[in-house]
Amino acid sequence: MMDAHDFVNDPRLKTVRELDQRHKLPKDAAFRVCKRLEPRWVMGEHLWCCDPRRQPEACAELQRRGSVYPSTINAVLISEAECRLMVEAFEELRQADPAYAGRE
Repeated sequence: MMDAHDFVNDPRLKTVRELDQRHKLPKDAAFRVCKRLEPRWVMGEHLWCCDPRRQPEACAELQRRGSVYPSTINAVLISEAECRLMVEAFEELRQADPAYAGRE
């Protein structure tokens, strides 16, 4: 099992902010998709939560790197396979709602 230092520094894991930025989505779009898909996922296998009360150094590192929004309390990091599922959901959102078409 990975500890906080491992998952925060694993380049295969992405935060919701990184997904928003990479896919040119509005703030928190990836978070909303994550919440929709999360019931199917297992913590520690598909996604990881970085709690500042338990892993303050790891959370501070994510903030320093700009990997999370300034208002983020518990950072969520998502595995590659689940990120691919989220990208599919982003495409569905883009087709259903022009607001998700991207931002400059």
